[in-house]
Amino acid sequence: MNEFNSGDEAKTSADAFVQAALEEVIRGDSDAALAELEQALERNPLHGQAWYTKGCIYSERRQFALAVGCYEKSAENAPDHAAIPLFNLGNAYRELGDSENASMAFLRATEADPTMSDAWINLGRELDDGGEHQRAVQCYDVALEIAPEDSDALKNRGNSLAALDQFEEAEKSYHLAIESDPREAQAMIGLAQCLRNQERYQEGLQW
Repeated sequence: MNEFNSGDEAKTSADAFVQAALEEVIRGDSDAALAELEQALERNPLHGQAWYTKGCIYSERRQFALAVGCYEKSAENAPDHAAIPLFNLGNAYRELGDSENASMAFLRATEADPTMSDAWINLGRELDDGGEHQRAVQCYDVALEIAPEDSDALKNRGNSLAALDQFEEAEKSYHLAIESDPREAQAMIGLAQCLRNQERYQEGLQW
């Protein structure tokens, strides 16, 4: 049984159309996939995976306004597995430039699954963009409790601390990010700027 499904009897036939839609996605025919999903939702309007897959297709087509409603329906109809559609909902709102709703969606994702480190990271990014750097650091700290070597969380934590003029702590985060991923160029740039702000120009130039 698919984890996104609701429990009524129409599910079985709806599942077949969802599977057909996924096969069309693999073939690269999103129009055919959407047609299959419409058939699935006619049979079971509460089919969480059908709504989720539809949202993913719209996101791939950069039709984020259409994706938003699909992810909401998916989360509503599959509450035990709501974290992933809510995370994607936040990303869709972020693409639409709607920071308030993006933050709310990422927060809801963390409530649905407190161990979802990517949701904590993206919530931190939204807070950073809104100038709430201390709250962003708290989000990155939670993410790092879950995934201690996550280079994104470490890099973004460094950015937040640098924005708070806490350069020594920022430097530590940047170094840890680079240790975790030696190709993390943004952490190197952040570290160079951080060293420059501490008037350690030669070290900064090396980075």
